Amino acid sequence: MRADEQPYFQAFRVAHRFAGDDWQTWDFVRWIGNQWAAFERAHGYPYDHFRSARRDEFQAWLFAEVGHPGAA
Repeated sequence: MRADEQPYFQAFRVAHRFAGDDWQTWDFVRWIGNQWAAFERAHGYPYDHFRSARRDEFQAWLFAEVGHPGAA
């Protein structure tokens, strides 16, 4: 885990057990989109363009889902 990485990407690396740079950009884009969709379904949120208002809630949920060390 690198401290300078974006938190969503850290969660992606934890979920996929990547130790190095063995990943493709589209893998992350597809994965994070699927995580947002799962989060919205789990909380009954409709898809909308106001996701930024729920970013902290999503990040906490995401970290709890993947077992990230940043989970509270």
